[in-house]
Amino acid sequence: MSAIHATRAKKWGTNPFVAEWFAAAAAYCQTNPEGKRAFNAWLVTEYGSETAKQKLLDCQKPPAIKKSGATGTLGLFNSAASDLYGNPEHHADGDVIASYIV
Repeated sequence: MSAIHATRAKKWGTNPFVAEWFAAAAAYCQTNPEGKRAFNAWLVTEYGSETAKQKLLDCQKPPAIKKSGATGTLGLFNSAASDLYGNPEHHADGDVIASYIV
């Protein structure tokens, strides 16, 4: 387990295993063509084509500002999103958004 996962775990209020898994899953769904396709297919199956398109566009927005008091899964997701994608240089451009649209 690397130090980055231990650091993230403290910041995110979880353990290093979950921090590593969550960061790897996010990277896989955002950077790997197979991961993008699988995420897209899951969204379409779960929500239908039109809602999936909107959700994919929403995924490109900066994460919400961390709310104090957020706990559990909401707290983990918000902390992780703020840490992993809170920096504007991590946000995808329109070409990446277009590659997600079904």
